[in-house]
Amino acid sequence: MIKEKMTNGIARAKRGFCNIKTKADSAIIAAATAAGTTAMTNVGSCDGAAALTTALGYLAIPVGLLGGVFLIMGIIHYAGANSDGDGPAKKKATNEIAGGGMVIAVAVVLKPMVGAILGAVGVA
Repeated sequence: MIKEKMTNGIARAKRGFCNIKTKADSAIIAAATAAGTTAMTNVGSCDGAAALTTALGYLAIPVGLLGGVFLIMGIIHYAGANSDGDGPAKKKATNEIAGGGMVIAVAVVLKPMVGAILGAVGVA
């Protein structure tokens, strides 16, 4: 008797567990459909070029910060390599400093030239 109840209980639990996946799938699909429908609705009049210009302008900020991190880390690595007298590490750190400087330069040039770049592509 007890064994039957345990077997029935385990079988019910397995069925319930299997249903969780289908319930979760349907909830995820419903949420994704609602999000997609909401994203596709026209919230207001928005010029595509203006939105792209704003997005690329905002993208320049974290790119510049990332370049600054690369530059600072390169300087720190160079100082460590210089104190150890390690030539290959100094070369690697020099390349890191140059890379960080180039990323900063890209961010500085990208921000004011976004409109010209989009105009050349034909978006603006």
